[in-house]
Amino acid sequence: DAQAEEVVEAEVSLQLNLALAYVRLENYWGALEAAGTVLEHRPGNAKALYRRGVAFARLGERQSAAADFEEVLSQGPNADAQRELRLLKAELEKEKNKSLDSVKKSAFTSNG
Repeated sequence: DAQAEEVVEAEVSLQLNLALAYVRLENYWGALEAAGTVLEHRPGNAKALYRRGVAFARLGERQSAAADFEEVLSQGPNADAQRELRLLKAELEKEKNKSLDSVKKSAFTSNG
């Protein structure tokens, strides 16, 4: 009914604002919860996905963050999501190279 929909819209708006506030306060677990609440009501909501992606990224959950940013970008251009995804990919590449370097070093230093 119309009244129930108004309540849901108010909840979505409040939770989106709460997710943003939590991100700014660096309370990433709170941001995940608030964005998750929005996504329960509005799956695919770009703002909620972006804010959840930021929280995932700051918590080191890079794959989950990348998935959220890619979902945002699948809905249309978004400079913020594009920037975050680019940073994530650079971090992942740096991690991969660091791992390869350590494997190479251990291969050359072990004299079995």
